[in-house]
Amino acid sequence: MNLDRHDGPASFLAAAEPFLLAAEARHGLPLAVARTCLEEPDRYGGRNYFATVRGNGRVLGAALMTPPHQVAVHVPPAAAGLLAEDLAAGGFPVPGAFGPVECVDVFAAAWALPRGLAARRRRDLRAFSLERVIPAPPARGGMRAAVEGDVPTAAEFLAAFHAESRPQAVSEEPEAAARRAVAAGRLFLWQDGARVVAQARVMGFTATGVRVGAVYTPPGDRRRGYATALVGALSARLLAEGRRFCCLFTDLANPVRYAIGIEVVTDPATLAAKPIFKAGVDRLWYTGNPDVKFGQFDPADLSRFLEVAEGYRKEIARRSRVPLHYLTGSDNFPSGEA
Repeated sequence: MNLDRHDGPASFLAAAEPFLLAAEARHGLPLAVARTCLEEPDRYGGRNYFATVRGNGRVLGAALMTPPHQVAVHVPPAAAGLLAEDLAAGGFPVPGAFGPVECVDVFAAAWALPRGLAARRRRDLRAFSLERVIPAPPARGGMRAAVEGDVPTAAEFLAAFHAESRPQAVSEEPEAAARRAVAAGRLFLWQDGARVVAQARVMGFTATGVRVGAVYTPPGDRRRGYATALVGALSARLLAEGRRFCCLFTDLANPVRYAIGIEVVTDPATLAAKPIFKAGVDRLWYTGNPDVKFGQFDPADLSRFLEVAEGYRKEIARRSRVPLHYLTGSDNFPSGEA
């Protein structure tokens, strides 16, 4: 395998886009970031990194980094060493890495071990791809697009979101990010009465998809379904505007749990999904209780069932004039008289 470093997003996308689009949802983040670099050159100022990995005459992987953000590692594990060497040779600082776990784990070791460092997995995320919206339980209030007057509240929510999600680096101040998102029509709020109680942001577009992120509800307004309703309403709007799917990253350590009838990711290589709950695959279950286990129920009290069964057994014995014990299941066969 060979690694090619590109001088900008245009040549990177020319080489990498067919590979990335083959699994658009899986590679949505590097796709969206590269497109943003191309369309908004000042958005990620400074010296950015773009690379592709080739083998057998075709592109097998891609990587990019917009410092001070982490490097997106979407290369085969066997090419992780090449990527680490090229980043070091180019003098690129690597604050961290993200991407499919089988790629990132190998890259982290390839980068850390030669430098006497220890790699530590900080968060486990899962990408959910949504192609249709099943109405969530209703929440008070409704969604609206943010306007200029919402910038202070939006900035406060963004700052709190970043503080809770513990990013290693934030390249843009919350107020500037809020102002830009409002101006672009990409920030949406859930309002209950006179209060804004949740916020979500349209983060980046791919060829047919869009990523929803920065979903935040202040602590005092949580467990009321506001964020769930907002994400559902915003996703429905984006799908109605022509997007084929919406993508949302969730922290697997988050105690709020969802079960949607299928396992979203089972095989990291193929993203194949397999059914878990055969019945009700078109249902969405939601709970804020971390102790709830979907699909696992407490044992039922069988005493009533056994009482009914015993009544039938006695009635059969009475009508057939067969001794009752002959109708009792056991390992002993009845005598010939039976």
